[in-house]
Parts: sequence; C-alpha cells; structure tokens
Amino acid sequence: FYKKLCRLRRNEPVLVTGEMVWLDNDNPDAVVSFLRRSSEGHIICVINLSNRHAAASVALGEGASEAYTPLLEYGAKVSVEDGDLTFESENFGYFIGKAP
Repeated sequence: FYKKLCRLRRNEPVLVTGEMVWLDNDNPDAVVSFLRRSSEGHIICVINLSNRHAAASVALGEGASEAYTPLLEYGAKVSVEDGDLTFESENFGYFIGKAP
C-alpha cells in the first residue's frame, strides 16, 4: 500500500503542491474527506477510518467534477450526482480519484 501511495504522490503533482480543502460529509465520525487542488487539476480522497461498513454523502460544492477516475481504491464504491459524492465502504476502505 505505501509503495503505491508514494508512486501516486510522485506521479500526481497536485498531491504535493495543491491546496488542501476539507469536504463536509454526513458521517464525520467514521469518514474523512478532502480535496487536493491546483491549476493542474484536483484529486479527491475519501477514507473510512472505522472498523465497520460506512457510508457517507460528501458535499463537493460548485464546479465539482461529475466523475472521478480511480487512482487508488480499496473496498469502496463511489458515485457522483447533483454535486454530491456517495461513498460506501467496507471497514478501512478508501477511494482516491482524479477529476478528468
């Protein structure tokens, strides 16, 4: 996992130089969500920090992408509709995706 994460950071400059924006979600006790963005694009990260199945609706806000290409994921399903990202995950699942 850590090798994949380090490779991803090397290949995606926005993860190094981009601004970090915390995203509100409706399950903050179990799920953390944030966006890294710069002029080179943006990448969303949604992580289930609990040892149980978790679901959350993440408010993406205005100008959000309608889809995210998975860069790294484990045990998670995501969909985007009407400016919100729906995240469902098994325990400790995550989704890191890039806007096209």
